[in-house]
Amino acid sequence: MFRFFKSDKKLSMNFYWVYIIIPLLLFGIYYRKENKLLLIYWIFVVVFSYDNVTDFVYYTDEFLSYKNNIDLDIGKGREILWVLSFKMLTFTDYGAVIMHIIVMLLVVVAFQYWSKKLNILNYSILFYFLMNLVWKHDNILRQNVAMVLAYICFFKILTYERISFKIFTKMFLVTIVASLFHYSALLIIPYCYVIRWLSTANVKISIVFVLVLSFVIISQLEMVGNLLQKFAVFFTLIGDGTSEYYLIKLQELETTANGKVGVVLSIFSLLPLFYFKIISKKRYNEDKLLRICVNLSWISIVWRNAMSVDLLSRPIEYFLWFQVWGAAYFFDDVFKHFSKHILMSSFGVVYLVLFVYQETTFIHRYYSDNNYMTIFTKECQDLRIYDRENGINGDVDYDFKRVR
Repeated sequence: MFRFFKSDKKLSMNFYWVYIIIPLLLFGIYYRKENKLLLIYWIFVVVFSYDNVTDFVYYTDEFLSYKNNIDLDIGKGREILWVLSFKMLTFTDYGAVIMHIIVMLLVVVAFQYWSKKLNILNYSILFYFLMNLVWKHDNILRQNVAMVLAYICFFKILTYERISFKIFTKMFLVTIVASLFHYSALLIIPYCYVIRWLSTANVKISIVFVLVLSFVIISQLEMVGNLLQKFAVFFTLIGDGTSEYYLIKLQELETTANGKVGVVLSIFSLLPLFYFKIISKKRYNEDKLLRICVNLSWISIVWRNAMSVDLLSRPIEYFLWFQVWGAAYFFDDVFKHFSKHILMSSFGVVYLVLFVYQETTFIHRYYSDNNYMTIFTKECQDLRIYDRENGINGDVDYDFKRVR
């Protein structure tokens, strides 16, 4: 049975090393060839993670409620295929651990497959780390399943010039199945047509720049925060645990949470678009997949920087991989022709430093001095999870950090 515990013993490596330093070192060994070391390391870190994010404890509680037939609020409203999948694992006490491994294996296989298809696997894995997708995917297990299915539809709609009724029906069925793991998957069909339009749209850099700047500035205004806080009242009408969570989050919303770094990063997120529209225009015009990755990359980054509440950022999570691939395409092309594009390479390094700075700040705020743990640690063998309920020294603002 799972048990909460507090420990003074540091059992694993620091997150800065796991998520940033080691991936950079491994990438530097074979950055132009398929890097087996980086690939194996990435698979290990992603798949065998244990109790490294806040939602792990909630999935654990959910699993225990099914195993022990306990009626808990956390399981109410859960999607039916997710519940059935979890209940199939109640034959063992390690159901939550096994479910995590299965879901993360799906993520790894799908992400690796599409990244290899795009011929940017090494850079994609590197940016998977640097853009903090390790933590993000670890924290959204149900949506992970929906995302894996969503990318089948995304690439399917880019494959055909004309979408027949048969193709649409297949996409519709995939969407229905995905929504039975996470309700947000109902957005897949609309997203498919947005992606199809963006793959052919004549994107004007000047218009995009003005739109991004305006959106970033407006999202920082106190007025927007006040409107969202008033919108939160509608959640009182729903009355379940999830609605209460979003009510509190919106009422406590600080629209300036991402600060000046977030604003600057949003502007720098246009760098891949600028590079491929101006400098490598021929490749941008000829390669549909590159074009859609670059176009969706800045949309994902800008939206996530501006909207820090789950309710507003969750819908855009479906574009997370495009965010990674846009950056991967950019750095792959720029550093292949480094001598010709020294200035652009310098801007790229600044862009990377800004992103890493933002993510390391997040890691420090989220994890504090905690270390990365795997299923091979004694904590997992004993089915122990860290106490997050009481915060650190009674400070509830730090209730997301593991208490040692």
